Amino acid sequence: MNRVYSGELLRVSKYMDQGGKRKKYKDLQNSVKLFFQQARYRQELSGCVQSASVICYYPSDLEKLVDFIKVIGGTADFSFREPDYRDPQKSAGYSAYHVVVDGAGRFAGLKCELQLKTILTQAWGTKTHDLTYKPAGSIDQRLTIHMQKLAQTLNLLDEQSELLK
Repeated sequence: MNRVYSGELLRVSKYMDQGGKRKKYKDLQNSVKLFFQQARYRQELSGCVQSASVICYYPSDLEKLVDFIKVIGGTADFSFREPDYRDPQKSAGYSAYHVVVDGAGRFAGLKCELQLKTILTQAWGTKTHDLTYKPAGSIDQRLTIHMQKLAQTLNLLDEQSELLK
């Protein structure tokens, strides 16, 4: 494991152990999960949310979900900030909406981030996470270019999958 990453984990662990923060964050996480578990059965989101994770089959489902988040705004336990779209043309093929969630009430002062993705972008992100976020060394530029091209291909597949829908 990279020493810098190991040091960061130690600092985060110490922070989380202070004042019951770990339990509060876990409770906030569970509250957000429950929200999306229940939201997936709402008529306007029918078929959009495929699991407790915020993963959709189609890009148009992501758009519905983003609109829903904007309208709902949050719950007594948390509120959603404006979703931030990560354009694959500007982010090396990465495509997702990031939404910061601010705790409220019993979760005041806490925040977390949701990543809203299609099933294809989630799979690609899972496959390449350790290569791009925690590399053991520098990544060969040829590999980076190849990974970007594959990510762009997956984004194209996502766009074309709308025809199936």
